[in-house]
Amino acid sequence: MATAQPVIELAGITKRFGGTAALDGVDLAVHPGSVHALVGENGAGKSTLGKIAAGVYEPDVGRIVVEGRPVGRWDTVRAQRRGIVMMAQELSLVRDLTVAQNVFLGIERSSFGLLRRDHGRRFAELDEIARFGLDPDTRVGDLRIADQQKVEILRALARDAKVIVMDEPTSSLTAHETRRLHEMIRLLTAQGRAVVYVSHFLDAVLEVSDTVTVMRDGRRIRTAPAADQTKASLVEAMLGRELAVSFPPLPPAPHPDTPPLLEVEALAGDNGVKRASFTVRPGEIVGLLGLVGSGRTESPAP
Repeated sequence: MATAQPVIELAGITKRFGGTAALDGVDLAVHPGSVHALVGENGAGKSTLGKIAAGVYEPDVGRIVVEGRPVGRWDTVRAQRRGIVMMAQELSLVRDLTVAQNVFLGIERSSFGLLRRDHGRRFAELDEIARFGLDPDTRVGDLRIADQQKVEILRALARDAKVIVMDEPTSSLTAHETRRLHEMIRLLTAQGRAVVYVSHFLDAVLEVSDTVTVMRDGRRIRTAPAADQTKASLVEAMLGRELAVSFPPLPPAPHPDTPPLLEVEALAGDNGVKRASFTVRPGEIVGLLGLVGSGRTESPAP
């Protein structure tokens, strides 16, 4: 839970990309042993704020304080040295290397980049802390996305992370995998580490976070305990208006006997689509959903 001194604090952070202000005078304080969620619409600035905390971007204006000490120049190397690491939405793993090689990539003690015996011992110690049970010799490209995220977390632990910034960590996970990730996050915070949880999945945010900061148009709208929030209150803060105003009731669905505008049967192609069938009637909205790689994007345009 929150303590008197944040592990990292950002004050008055402003960041521009060309003529666009991605962040405008934003404050953020992250405390040890807590999950601090950043939520907002696309373009609200939540991912940019997380990347500044992790040193991916340097702010144009503002101040960064780590464990009570102001920092000067700020980049990923300096952030990692201070225990701030990022788990990006697109995982930064080398598919053809093993789990252990990925965990220690960039911090090998050998001048040839070989895994030494002390790294093997260190991997066993890390896995005992995390309780993942991963085989260090497994090729990362053979792992599921959920297990690849475990490798990223072990990478963070190998760098003695005090804060892990997770950018949209559940975007490619099933409901079961999301629950398992949240269990891992709680294990990390129980060890005194902090997690910055960047997401637009509000149910997941309310389930796992201790504190929620709402972003809108590059500004911080409010920061409050997650226990005091509801999905509706978060959406209203994100949009600046009630949800009913933004999304009026849908018109009635077309009658099933209405002739379709488009009818697809047993669609297949060399892009991974296999025997996909669907119909689209006038005035109808047809949703295609599935995990990454399921064929949802390829089906409309084989």
